[in-house]
Amino acid sequence: MLTGSFLNLAAALIAFVGGHFLLSHPLRAPIIRAVGEKPFRGIYSVFAILTFIWVILAFRAAPYVALWPQLEILRWPVNVVMICTCILVVGGFLVPNPFIQSMTGELKGPPQVKGVFIITRHPLMWGIGLWAFSHAAINGDERTVLLTIGMAVLALAGAAMQDAKLEQRLGAAWTAFEARTSFLPFAAIITGKARLRDVGLMPVIAGVGLYVLLVAGHRHFIGVRALPFL
Repeated sequence: MLTGSFLNLAAALIAFVGGHFLLSHPLRAPIIRAVGEKPFRGIYSVFAILTFIWVILAFRAAPYVALWPQLEILRWPVNVVMICTCILVVGGFLVPNPFIQSMTGELKGPPQVKGVFIITRHPLMWGIGLWAFSHAAINGDERTVLLTIGMAVLALAGAAMQDAKLEQRLGAAWTAFEARTSFLPFAAIITGKARLRDVGLMPVIAGVGLYVLLVAGHRHFIGVRALPFL
């Protein structure tokens, strides 16, 4: 039976995720024409912050309802996934992001394939997606599964929409970038379009450093140990 707190969390996620899609795509151009670029960014930011706060409050208010039992053995593969997640997220900030460059007008030709963009052309989005999938599996409760599904949809559907938008905006420059990269992590490496060693050591070192910090603070801030022995 669906409780009011569950429905409240579902509504918050629909507002947060749906609002991002609407403001990033069909509503972006008409709002910018009406109020301008800078006011639009303000509207977008305020909406994102308010709906995210709603998601947090709704999640905390929702009771714990187990959908499947937690399996201690899953902590090991989840931690391996989280190391990859941290490398993707941190690595995505170590080199210029082609999507941001296209929005600011800095991108004049095909984006360079550097760092973790060798693994996937959407490292931050896949970092969020991998976090979502792994935490849904290890927790197995109603509110966490709902939250992580919402975040995964936002990240991965948003990444696919970014590809479509940039294909339209940049044309051959973006399709050339797509030809040398992959949407799915490691697909370009498996197919021989890229080499794993070209990712470099810096994203790995920085990502592992972030992972260590998250593990160290997980029990204190989240209330659950990240590793079986911590």
